[in-house]
Amino acid sequence: MSSRIVPRENFQGPASKSELVDVLNDIASHSLMTSLFLVCITAPTTYSHHLPKSDQKNGPGYSSVTPAWRNGLWHVVYIQSWKEAPSPSAVRDIWEQTGQIMDPLRYLTPKGGAYFNEADSFEPDPVGAFWGTENYARLLAIKKDLDPDNLMTVHQGVGWDEQNPRYSCYPKPHAG
Repeated sequence: MSSRIVPRENFQGPASKSELVDVLNDIASHSLMTSLFLVCITAPTTYSHHLPKSDQKNGPGYSSVTPAWRNGLWHVVYIQSWKEAPSPSAVRDIWEQTGQIMDPLRYLTPKGGAYFNEADSFEPDPVGAFWGTENYARLLAIKKDLDPDNLMTVHQGVGWDEQNPRYSCYPKPHAG
């Protein structure tokens, strides 16, 4: 799975809209029997108009998601699956292909992001895409205070260290 939150600015002006349509058409052209392409138009932007105080800027809930989530109009999701249990190298290839199919949308939406639970497992910029740099710094400080030994960590999560041997089994699809 790979996803991208498309910010409001990508809908401003005919040229931006045309670029977005071209990229989405290209992604849709890759859809096969084993893939699913979704453009979710009901986006978090509606929630952002009525944020509780705790989720507003500098509130304790603000840093829980990327700032793109609060400015996004669309949430684009691309999913590939397989019918039979593939080999580990085939799984890596599927992950890599899924990421490559979504790369043009990443490049078109530099101020976009991704929702951690529906993102590419090998998002090339997890800090920027999942939390934003400012939010990540705040979350990392909290994590270091509560989990100084970094025991409770996940692949590409807050405090994740790619060099940690725990993650040596993960393929590196976006490398190269």
